[in-house]
Amino acid sequence: MALSRVPGMTVTDLIPVNEDDPGGSNDSQWGRAQVLVKHNTVDNPNIVVNEYIANRIAIALGIPTSLGDLWFDPSAGEPA
Repeated sequence: MALSRVPGMTVTDLIPVNEDDPGGSNDSQWGRAQVLVKHNTVDNPNIVVNEYIANRIAIALGIPTSLGDLWFDPSAGEPA
């Protein structure tokens, strides 16, 4: 059976939080995840802001939508 891609985030690993790790509490775990990332291109220089605004409008209208967010790539100096 092939895995289907669904919107949102897929957690791939859970790592127990050690007692000496900062910010932990009882039964907390660090997680690794796979997420969908879009970035601006020469042909589509505003795709990131377009996706972000469309995501927020959908949420405001009550349309079931995974929460998207902006991530800034330090090496590129712009949203990715």
